[in-house]
Formats: sequence, structure tokens, C-alpha cells
Amino acid sequence: MSMQDNAIATKVKDEALQNTLTSLIFVLDNKLIAKISNLQRKLDVLERTIQDENDAVRRRDESLQSKINAMEISLKTRSDTLMEVLLGMKTAMTTAASMLKMNSTSIHLKLKESVNQQKQQDEGAKIFPQTTLPVIYQSCMEEPTKVSGKYAIQLQKESQKLISVYCEQSAHGGGWIVFQHRFNGKEDFYRNWADYRDGFGSLDGEFWLGLESLHQLTSSRKHELMVEVNDTRGNYGYARYDHFEIGDESEKFKLKIVGRSKGTARDTLKQRLGDKFTTKDEDND
Repeated sequence: MSMQDNAIATKVKDEALQNTLTSLIFVLDNKLIAKISNLQRKLDVLERTIQDENDAVRRRDESLQSKINAMEISLKTRSDTLMEVLLGMKTAMTTAASMLKMNSTSIHLKLKESVNQQKQQDEGAKIFPQTTLPVIYQSCMEEPTKVSGKYAIQLQKESQKLISVYCEQSAHGGGWIVFQHRFNGKEDFYRNWADYRDGFGSLDGEFWLGLESLHQLTSSRKHELMVEVNDTRGNYGYARYDHFEIGDESEKFKLKIVGRSKGTARDTLKQRLGDKFTTKDEDND
């Protein structure tokens, strides 16, 4: 075989080998493409599945959030309604308590007044034990004997209420109703509101006539006021006011009127005009 024949044979073999390789590569490419396509389809299916799951989760989240929002609105509405009901109940209870307090106070005052009237009538009976009633005066000025002592005074013309008083008929022209007498310290004057309102002590010793009686006296007609003071060294002074009046209990027996004063004692009432009465258990300063 010649060299040319060898070259041809070698070329044929190379071409055959090249063709074989090409066919093998084509077959491998086709198989690889098929596998890749199959894998791509699986990935597409997986992506759609994941997307569907995400959509389902989103829809569940939206539904849950919608329910939560609805519950919050419902709870807020119920809370507002409950608060309105509670405020209404509180207002009603406050109104009821206020009315109950007013009614209780009114009943208490009426009962107290009734008891005081009976008490004063009993005291009048003790002072004047005779079977016939004594002559009743509306002030000590009307008492004709001008003898200092205990008398029955009618507080107001239209009232049957009487009180026992001590009439001072010798000092400063007489005709004075003594509403406070302190001279030996035997009577305790550090008292509560009820005591100062109703009076305490004895007309035979130290006493306080009572703010309620003093109010009724000074409000029914014009009264003067005489204040006499003595110190431990025997020094005496007085202040005489041409008009004097105090309010009722609802006004805390405030000092309503203080007229012009004269005398040897310093005027200390003018600066107290309008002040309310104060005791150890009720501070109205």
C-alpha cells in the first residue's frame, strides 16, 4: 500500500471518528436538553406551588387581620358603651346621694328643732314651776320690774317658741339679754358645733345662750350688743354696738351686721364682719 493510500485511509478514519463524536455529542446534547427541560418543568411546578401557598397564606393573614380589626372595633364600641353606662350610673348615684343627704339634713334639722323646742319648754317649766304660766315678754326691755334675773322670752311674735334667759336690768340702763357669761372658769367653753348652736351651761352660773336662739332674736327685730370685759387685775372695759345680727345655721351663723360702737374697749368686731362661726369640730375660718 502506498503512502497515498495510507493518507486516504487515515482521513476516512478521522472523518468516521468525527462523525461518531458528532453523533455522540448530539445524542448527549439531546438527553441533557431533555433533562434540563424536565427540571425546568419541575421548577415551574414548584414555583407555582409556592406561589399558591403564599397566596393562601396572604389570604389567611388578610382574613385574620380583618377579623382582628372587627374584634377591636367591637371591643371599643362595647367599652365606650360600658363607660357611658358607668358614667350614667355614677351621675345617678351622685345625684341620689346628694338628694339623700339634703333630705337627711332637712329631717335632722326638723327633729333637732323639735327636740330643742321641747327642751326649752321643759327648761321654762323648771324655771317657772307654778301652775299658771308666767307673763311672757318679747325682750328684757318689756319686763316692768327692772329686776335682774331669769325670765321667759318669746323669740318671735309669730312663734310659740320660748327660751329662758337672764335679763341684766341694772347695767347700762338695763334691758339686756345676756347670751354669754364667763367669770370663774367652771364651765368648759371648748365645745363642739351642736353645743354652741343649742346652748350650754346654767343661767345661775356660766353659760352660752345658743347661736340658734341668738339668730332668731337678732333677725326678728333690731338689737344692740353690749360687750363687757374684766381682766384678772380688775380692769374693766365695754363696747356698745348700736346694731348686731348673725345669720342662721345654713350660713354658719356668720356675723351679718355690726353697727357703730362706743365705749372704753377696743372695737374688735368690725374686722370680723362676714366671718362664720367656728368650733373645735367645724372650722369655718
